Amino acid sequence: MRASGTADPRDVYEPRPEVARGHLAVALTTLLIHPPTQGRKAGDEFATYICDPLFVPAAAHIQATFFDRVRSAARRQVVMFAAKHALLELDPGGRLPAAEHADRMAVALSAFANRDRALVGTAVEQHGERFQRSTGTPSSGLWSGSGRRLLLEHRRLALGWPSRRNAR
Repeated sequence: MRASGTADPRDVYEPRPEVARGHLAVALTTLLIHPPTQGRKAGDEFATYICDPLFVPAAAHIQATFFDRVRSAARRQVVMFAAKHALLELDPGGRLPAAEHADRMAVALSAFANRDRALVGTAVEQHGERFQRSTGTPSSGLWSGSGRRLLLEHRRLALGWPSRRNAR
């Protein structure tokens, strides 16, 4: 310590062993306690979250829980599942009206696109082409409103056109 009461910049802080252990214990319990979620468990947790009556469309939570903390193979499955359900109004087993379910999946897919646009684009294109072949045109009754908007928005971005949100 200098006479003026400020620390010398050359002094190195050396915590006592019990303080260092305390910091490590806090870091381990708060940061490293969540291992990556795998496979079916990640998909089941995602489906349960989307159908939850207390669902909150918080992009940061969706990204952290179902994109950042899952292994890459499970991440791809979750994105493909979200794209499939966002494009079609599939019944989620009676837990939620199909249209609301599709809208929630579109919200999640949009959150995922902020992390990995290419993965989401591949999922939307794959399911878009598959369902377009099997159902006819996108205006067919099987397509959800949010699914049509999502597919059109993706194609608009893929072609380099400005999105409707940015054009206003």
